[in-house]
Amino acid sequence: LPFTGAKDGACRALADALAAGAPLASLDLGGNLVTAGGAAALAAALADPSGCALRSLNLAANYRLGPEGALSLAAALPSSGLAELHLAGCAVGAGPVGRIAAAVARSSLRLLDLSHNQIG
Repeated sequence: LPFTGAKDGACRALADALAAGAPLASLDLGGNLVTAGGAAALAAALADPSGCALRSLNLAANYRLGPEGALSLAAALPSSGLAELHLAGCAVGAGPVGRIAAAVARSSLRLLDLSHNQIG
């Protein structure tokens, strides 16, 4: 669903499907209009590894996601089965990088893309 204009409502619907056990391993929502609210909905689904099969999540180029959305996703990482997370160009900034790094260290994540985020 990249570059389709998807917003937080789509994220909530997808999160509900993931939490219900939808066998979706990869989700590409890059280049849409996802905000911190949509990221939080997806994070809630990711935090329940017994119901969520997602292994790759691409939210790149969702400039409205911001640091709050990145932190919601980071908080879900240790209990998720996510192996790849793409947050390039999501206006993450430098503030949450330490907390994101700590969450990554306790997770199964193998790839984290934070490029184009003015981290420093």
